[in-house]
Amino acid sequence: MVDSPDSRKDRCEPTGRRLSTSSARGGTGRRLLVLAARVACVCALLAAWGMPSPAGEWLPGDTHSHISPPDVPPKYNHAANNLDGAIAAAKVAGLKWIILTPHAMDRKDETSGRLWCVEMGERLAKRTAAEGDPLVVLGWERTYTWPGHMTVSFVDLEKVVGLPLEKLLAEVRRQKGLAFVAHPYQLPNFLINRNSSWRPWTEGPRGKDLDPWLSGLEVFHPISPALSAAARWDQWIAAERRRLVGVGATDDHWGTLYATTWVWVEGELTRDALRDGLRMGRVCVGSDASAGAFTVTSDRKAPDGNGLVGRIGDTVAADEQVTVTWEADGATLYVDGKPQRVDDKRFVHRFGAEARGSFHWYRLQAGIRSYSNPIYVNLPPQEEPPPPAGDAPKAARDEESERHAPSGGSTPTTPRQ
Repeated sequence: MVDSPDSRKDRCEPTGRRLSTSSARGGTGRRLLVLAARVACVCALLAAWGMPSPAGEWLPGDTHSHISPPDVPPKYNHAANNLDGAIAAAKVAGLKWIILTPHAMDRKDETSGRLWCVEMGERLAKRTAAEGDPLVVLGWERTYTWPGHMTVSFVDLEKVVGLPLEKLLAEVRRQKGLAFVAHPYQLPNFLINRNSSWRPWTEGPRGKDLDPWLSGLEVFHPISPALSAAARWDQWIAAERRRLVGVGATDDHWGTLYATTWVWVEGELTRDALRDGLRMGRVCVGSDASAGAFTVTSDRKAPDGNGLVGRIGDTVAADEQVTVTWEADGATLYVDGKPQRVDDKRFVHRFGAEARGSFHWYRLQAGIRSYSNPIYVNLPPQEEPPPPAGDAPKAARDEESERHAPSGGSTPTTPRQ
């Protein structure tokens, strides 16, 4: 059960961020040493719990855009940037990182005869980075009619691109990579008369067994409705009771990049740090990261006597209630996928003795500009999902065979974005 906001103002500051005033009172060396020891203990616990510390920062980037080559005619003819152009556009936009996801990484360069994922990997490795360039990760948009489009990143693409879908997803998991559903609700509209949706969700029921193998979905996309994607996100979390990550995408084909995804990173931005931030859901989606400034404080106590505190992407243990606080004006709190009426940026969720230790999740939405990823309470242990059935329609298998033919395949007959 979700209660109305607690009106007591003396608890508006989230517990866990305050130190006892008695520890700082007095100027004796002993008390200062005690205070220092407590601070060190709290910092160590925060590190152990995996919570974002004040030393981190939100770094803007984008998870999905295109370059030419490899997206070249006659198969693809609508990627305005080449590799250098995309990096320059990201730099102008102030992005700190980008994941480039060409369609054609599973095809061959007709000049070299090598897969484009290998060719582009070498080109990126040979490129001399300039000061201020973003971190660049090469990924792939797997562009098939069924089950739909998905982006794959942080893997050795050469070992992935030729695999049937169910084996591909298993290999992505083995490599600790990421696989996101792209533009899940991109249905025919006045801009694009093509169905590029995730068909297990828009048509079903075939393909539902793919869900447990995916990392999450694009919530923020130019022509895939964010509210529909956010609603599916909540339904998905409720069904699988696991961490699922929402990301943003420009899906740029026209030469313009901008921030869609904000990742909380502590220390140096590296490929591994970016991957881990995305995988753990330390992510805000949209034009800014304003929705990311919120906490969930548990009724369980840390060794310092304050409540356990979770921040974006975390999971926190709680018994019967938590207190949620945030900073963004006009933001809407979603508790287990349901919006709550809150006026003072503070909300107490009491689930009671009858639901002691139950699973919940909390996310914040600041208008249409910013969506937080959830903070989880009592997230269950995760088990390996059963393998997908591999029951793709015959047309989908034929499409896979055509794309993975030794010659690299012929020109696709299905229009693709």
